[in-house]
Amino acid sequence: MHSHMGVDSWPAVRAHQDGNEGSTTRLTPQLRVIDAFNPWDNAIKIINSGGVTTSLVLPGSRNLMGGEAFAYKHRHVPSNRSEDMLLNAGMGRDDGKKWRWMKMACGENPKNHFGNERQDGPIYPTTRLGEGYLFREKFAAAANLRNQQNDWCERAVSAADKHGTAKAHKLIESRFPTDVSLESLVALLRGDIILNVHCYETYDIEAMVRHSHEFGFKIATFHHALEAWQVSDLLAKERIAVAIFDNLHFNKADYGHYKQEAYGISVRAAQALASKGVKVAFKSDHPVLNAQHLIHEAAKAHHYGLSGSLAIQSVTSVPADRIGQGHRLGRVAPGFDADVVIWDRNPLDIGAHPLKVFVDGFETFEHTSFASEIGKPFDPRLDTIKAEIDVEPAEWRCTIPGAGAAFTIENATNILATPESSPSQPGDRIVVENGIVTCLGTCEPKGTVVDAAGFWITPGLVAAGAHLGLEEIMQESVTSSGTIEVDPSKISEAPSAKDGLQIGRHLSKQLDAAFKAGVTTAVSLLRSTTVVGSDNVVFRTGGSDPVDDIVREERPTRNMGVGLESIGTKGAEMSFGGHIQIARKLLAADNPESLVIKVNDANNIRRLAPVLRDHDVLLGAAESWKVRKSVVLQPARCTPATWSTRECIEPSRVPSGYDILRKGGVNVGVSVAEDNFVRDLIWEAGWAVANRHANLTDFEFAKESVSLVSWNLARAYGFESRTHIRVGGAANFVLYDGVPGTLGARVRAVVDGTITECNTQQA
Repeated sequence: MHSHMGVDSWPAVRAHQDGNEGSTTRLTPQLRVIDAFNPWDNAIKIINSGGVTTSLVLPGSRNLMGGEAFAYKHRHVPSNRSEDMLLNAGMGRDDGKKWRWMKMACGENPKNHFGNERQDGPIYPTTRLGEGYLFREKFAAAANLRNQQNDWCERAVSAADKHGTAKAHKLIESRFPTDVSLESLVALLRGDIILNVHCYETYDIEAMVRHSHEFGFKIATFHHALEAWQVSDLLAKERIAVAIFDNLHFNKADYGHYKQEAYGISVRAAQALASKGVKVAFKSDHPVLNAQHLIHEAAKAHHYGLSGSLAIQSVTSVPADRIGQGHRLGRVAPGFDADVVIWDRNPLDIGAHPLKVFVDGFETFEHTSFASEIGKPFDPRLDTIKAEIDVEPAEWRCTIPGAGAAFTIENATNILATPESSPSQPGDRIVVENGIVTCLGTCEPKGTVVDAAGFWITPGLVAAGAHLGLEEIMQESVTSSGTIEVDPSKISEAPSAKDGLQIGRHLSKQLDAAFKAGVTTAVSLLRSTTVVGSDNVVFRTGGSDPVDDIVREERPTRNMGVGLESIGTKGAEMSFGGHIQIARKLLAADNPESLVIKVNDANNIRRLAPVLRDHDVLLGAAESWKVRKSVVLQPARCTPATWSTRECIEPSRVPSGYDILRKGGVNVGVSVAEDNFVRDLIWEAGWAVANRHANLTDFEFAKESVSLVSWNLARAYGFESRTHIRVGGAANFVLYDGVPGTLGARVRAVVDGTITECNTQQA
């Protein structure tokens, strides 16, 4: 119920950026999505392959009033006309009117966009004060036009009553008052339009509710609304629904921390809202998040405590009801549209994808594995999600001591200590003394004995290619250690990421979320405005000392980031050719240091292949499946959203890009596009591995998933021993209460040397 497909088409090119009217105009309720919708957007079929059959396509959020939205079915029509793809093509409401929707926005987006300095000064509004006034001014103008129309109608009726309808028109001196720029707002005030409002923070939500009371219109749903859970009572009273991301990201519904108004998120927001009777839907904001994986937003909410039934409803019946189409969409029932999805497994499980999709009874998608799946016995391992998950995890008394005290962990289901590990044997233990593993396997217990029955133990995970510890809120420069500009000819003088490190979980929601998710090591770099970036700093996410908590790499490294496809980079080398030339020079340098190259396009990868060394790393690497060099897939679930990733193969395809790389013997790691996603790192790995044809055991599945976000990354960046649970090494491991990589498993404890955290709970 919140998409920009067709107006922000894939691959993203300037010519198809039609979601926002980004001129000096701030209030554009008269704009219509239908006038810009591109029926040939590649994303339409891709989204449909994820089981999405209907999308409400909204204008963007730069303007306070963005304009009218339109709902589309994901089915190509023989006429090739976008109008024939409309959900209500050729249909009207029972009262004879058309179905209409509108989008408005408040908060940072319109304030920041129009508050930027221009040659003639800042453009109004620059504050929420200005936003509020502009809303009220425009609503007042619409109310005035509505009143003029009502007065005209009263005069017309009065004239007809007095003089008869045949003569009445001669007694009315003016035509019916209209204004194309206000017509849609008047329709809203008359209750003929369903209003969707982009708002994040509580006081923005309150302000819009005040406007609705003052001018007498109804808000159907607040979108984004990551802080809405804190005013659940208000929303329940107003009967306003919420369409949210789940908890944090640029590639999923847990989208947060990327700007201030998303900083107060909670992974249990859906649960809190639902408990007060507020209807909750999940949405993609496509292409911000790939709507193909919309079901994953519901699955994550289920992991964090939302009931299975409400999770499914959040992407079916709730959004159908809130866009006024609950009479025909969102349910499988007689008389409803034949929009049906056949899934390969429980849709709330990791990596679930459709085998067949039907829209209006027409088959619109068939997975390549459909024939082999039908009639195949269901693998219960893949259905790891419980029917319902309690708000709090099952009771477990965590007795792991802190401050370096000795302890012994026993009875774990499996200990994934190294890449060579085999399934654990009964009686295997881990003994830790003063933060060091002193025994692994058959051991005499020492210190506090911790019963880990039913739990899995893995090494601490690694987040690579991120900015953890160097910035907290992406869009707030004051929370960052800065952006650098590196002259390629003076690389030795480039600032070091080590000198910008700001750590301490009590000061950083990003680091706290990462550590609680089992990510104990980060490989971070400063942002750069040029083709050459900073070196990387490898550090402990749970640490608090910017010197002592830096991880010492086992080989000399200067992991330079070379962005070969960074559009708009500064310097003389603006072309791909110039970027490639710089990369070749760096690779040819006589030094043992690693080079991390951010590149996606297969053509550029192929040009670099002859000079790549064994210890160099390709980061991003969406199209690396074509040339098969050592890679870190960032993000793990690629999309053909850009010109340089249009041939990527995402995980639900058979074979996936990851499958091809793995079979080619490539050392593959996965990462996330921004820090916002780090808490989902193990799920990204599990998604890549989850493939029903592999017939993996629990142990094989977990081991391969963990390798993608621990051993393989450490091998690529040069600190392998950090991710091995071994005698004499620092204790660095995570306890899960289920199979790592699945949505049914929670992190229950994290240990990194003398730093321990029990019963970890994401905020």
